[in-house]
Amino acid sequence: MRAILLIAGNFIREQRWAVLAMAVWPFVVIALVRYDRDPHQDFLFALGQLYAYAVFLAFFLAASAIHNERKTRRILAVLSKAVERGDYIAGLAIGIWGCVVIYCTAMAVPGIWLMDALDVSPAGFLLGLGLLIAAALLVGMVVLLFTTFLPPIFAVAASTVALASPLLLEKFGQVGASKWLPAYALLMAAVKGTQDLAVAVEAWPMAAVALGEAVLLWWLASAVFERRDIAVAIE
Repeated sequence: MRAILLIAGNFIREQRWAVLAMAVWPFVVIALVRYDRDPHQDFLFALGQLYAYAVFLAFFLAASAIHNERKTRRILAVLSKAVERGDYIAGLAIGIWGCVVIYCTAMAVPGIWLMDALDVSPAGFLLGLGLLIAAALLVGMVVLLFTTFLPPIFAVAASTVALASPLLLEKFGQVGASKWLPAYALLMAAVKGTQDLAVAVEAWPMAAVALGEAVLLWWLASAVFERRDIAVAIE
């Protein structure tokens, strides 16, 4: 467990400037909405954008994590210290998740201030952030799985298809397909739950599904990565 936490902490430290820039952005956006002429009209749109950024943050951090570690050859130094590959993947996943949690915590502070100014209960907003963190963890694990055996650009394409496929199936009549891999469904529930607490509460079983799927994807990613030759130099 110590090795996992050290890998996660090192990953967050390496991404600190990107995470810091992302953490400042909610303060800017929410301040603009707060002092707008009609903040009630714009706050849901602004929060929806900020929620989407959390998912994109997890997506792109995961897409480059293993590739950057192999390119700098830090991965060889870590794995040479008797660190299991499954622990290595878990460390990266927790590091990505930690970056998202930092961003969501930064969003919570001005978000509660905005809810108070608009006379809106913050309960749905805070529950929505929990749903968002679960969605981001699932997205990060989907991308990490593909990066264990694909270059980043192909991993991004494959992950996009995998995450979008439940929505396409639902459009073609497969009712409830979006709940099979519920990243998008959780994102939408987080946005709607800001105004309707019942929506946020009802979505928590989907969050549990997302966490279970993230664990399964970690197991699959570990099994695939165990068979990869990471000593080969990459450009």
